Amino acid sequence: MTGSTGTPVPVPANHRVSETYADWARTQGPGVEADARALLERVGRNKATAWGKPGRFVDEAERMARSLPGAHLPWFWDTIGHWLLELHRRSAARAYAKARAAERTHALPVDPGWRRANLALFARFGALPAGELSGAPAWLAAVLEPGDAHREFVALLTAWAASPGELPADLARRIRDSARSAGLGADEEARVLGEILAPARGKAVPDRLFDEARGPLTAHPPADDRAAALLDLFPESRNDAAAWLRLLLSCGVADAAAAGRIAPEGGLGEWLRRYASHYAHRTVAGGGVTRQAMPAELFDLVVRFAPLLKADGTPVRLHEDRYRWPHPDADLLDVCLAEGIPVHGPGPAIRMEFWGEESQRDLRALAADPVFGPRLESTVHDGLRPRGGTAISRLPHNPEIAAEVHGRIEKLLDALRGGGLAAADEAVDELRELLDRPTAVALDGIEEALDALDLTGPLARALRAGLPEGLGWPALEEALAGFRPDEAVYVTCTWPVLTVYGDTRAVAVDHAGRRGEHTLRLPDGAGPHTVHWVADRSLATPVPPGQYEANPLFSVPDLVDEAAAALGVGRDAAALHLQLHAPDRPADRTVRRWNGWTPDHHRAVRKELTAAKAPRPAPAAPAALPAPAHERFVRAWADGTARPRGGRGA
Repeated sequence: MTGSTGTPVPVPANHRVSETYADWARTQGPGVEADARALLERVGRNKATAWGKPGRFVDEAERMARSLPGAHLPWFWDTIGHWLLELHRRSAARAYAKARAAERTHALPVDPGWRRANLALFARFGALPAGELSGAPAWLAAVLEPGDAHREFVALLTAWAASPGELPADLARRIRDSARSAGLGADEEARVLGEILAPARGKAVPDRLFDEARGPLTAHPPADDRAAALLDLFPESRNDAAAWLRLLLSCGVADAAAAGRIAPEGGLGEWLRRYASHYAHRTVAGGGVTRQAMPAELFDLVVRFAPLLKADGTPVRLHEDRYRWPHPDADLLDVCLAEGIPVHGPGPAIRMEFWGEESQRDLRALAADPVFGPRLESTVHDGLRPRGGTAISRLPHNPEIAAEVHGRIEKLLDALRGGGLAAADEAVDELRELLDRPTAVALDGIEEALDALDLTGPLARALRAGLPEGLGWPALEEALAGFRPDEAVYVTCTWPVLTVYGDTRAVAVDHAGRRGEHTLRLPDGAGPHTVHWVADRSLATPVPPGQYEANPLFSVPDLVDEAAAALGVGRDAAALHLQLHAPDRPADRTVRRWNGWTPDHHRAVRKELTAAKAPRPAPAAPAALPAPAHERFVRAWADGTARPRGGRGA
């Protein structure tokens, strides 16, 4: 019901200390104001609760207001809503809804001036219930002339758009109805929609609103300043925000950016990076995120932006992700490479996302790229296990991928031609899994290459090196002979030591001889046991008291000098290099504790290693019982993984 009370109540100048209920009560007769202030004082004592538990605060206010007459409820709940505007928008909207519900339930008169001012106040903070915002045009049309009602509604929406509140899904329809009631056309719809959507950067905007805004904005494209704001919108979305991209494509924003009339913040390359980072994942029910494919609308935009991106020449970073799960999307990479757009290579540690049968592109440009092509083949190949086949099996119409597969097959054939018997045996097993029918058909000459194989090379190599059955350690044979024939004997390995043990004794040996022996005394009823050799350097060690064996500067100083000379770096950088390449690679905090470094010194040492282009460590699974630290440093250097290839000291 709409009317006038004849006793206007002022809108609070400071909503934090609103006394609207008391102001209204003052007009209702003697004693009413005192009761209203007493109730507000009791409710206000719990106002501190609203900071952490606003829902509980509203529940408690509702309990205290149960005995109020119906005419008091709208003013009481509006006051509570004023208090909550900055504390919790949803609870403020809940209080506003209770006030309006009380007006309807008790058929109370409404002062239009007060309602409009109060509506604008809640809109400014984004604290209106969605139903109240959507229903505002009809209510305004009932109390104002059509033109004035439309202007008031647009002002209300403008305030709402600048607030943290989310835009309702049916907003485009409400704007259209309001404009038509005022005798205005689609150009007014487009103008208002542009003004409302442009400030909504980073806010959740329903897909329905974008889709319904396309018609008016396509017929009446926005001015360049509004178009630039729409281009930088990046709305929060439950999916890939494809509805926003469709709006950019249809209303001329994409063409304006491609022509250079408008530019997003940071340029088009930064815009593409932000999109890939923002929408590579979507949230799922129950918490967490999952990967999602890039939409076809994005590929259309990339094609339009390609001339400017190529002219800029800055490699686009497509692998970054706001949830810190970096994965370059294979389809997006393919369209960028097909258009000649330079792309930043994130390195082999960052996994590529291949969509298989759901892929929207043929990936030929990606497969032909010298940097990303091998990555694609490796990604597709890893996804085939344990079914067998090659990347050709998944991409049969991509001739460019065949070159990478041919390289993989050729390595196995080389192992068959010149490797040892064990390597040849493994190569045959792997070839059996790889060479399915699509692969064999696609690889010209593979049958001839297989027919020409000769195992003379592997056999000759094995004979020259000696068969494994003929190799042995005398100390190991001697240790085994010391156990009873009927005794179960077990072995463990702590590189380079083997520990042979039974029920009563354990012997540790290596290639040079016996390292140690120990008699086992197990309690009665003891379960299965395991024995490992652990090096004891406590009696004779170069590590000074108070320092760590895991600091190679003390445990293997000569090796540090050798690594420093080979890498062309200082001793601290060489020590860090050895630590990073040893199995069970430590965390940065642990390295600083071992080495006694500050964070600033640690960063400086890492920069020195990076500048020297030292080999990067490969990921390694931690061992169940790793070897002593000094032996791990020696092993990492000896097996060649830590040595520079063709660099200093090579």
